[in-house]
Amino acid sequence: MNSVTKDEVTEYILKAFDSAFEKPAKPEKPAPVTLADFDSPFKYARYTRSDRKVTIELSRLNVALVDDILEMIKERLER
Repeated sequence: MNSVTKDEVTEYILKAFDSAFEKPAKPEKPAPVTLADFDSPFKYARYTRSDRKVTIELSRLNVALVDDILEMIKERLER
């Protein structure tokens, strides 16, 4: 006959309890793709793409350049 100790029962119950409340794993975030290289590490143009969303990040770029990029995107989407 197979006897189970009190400690084994307690350990089994605690493991079951812990696994019932485990947080699901977060999906991995996609890595950003660099669009251009600049001299400063704080100046960048990059994008990330997930299932249905594309995020474009423009940091410390000239306002006129950013406006041109946004206008180009807008024109392209209107086609």
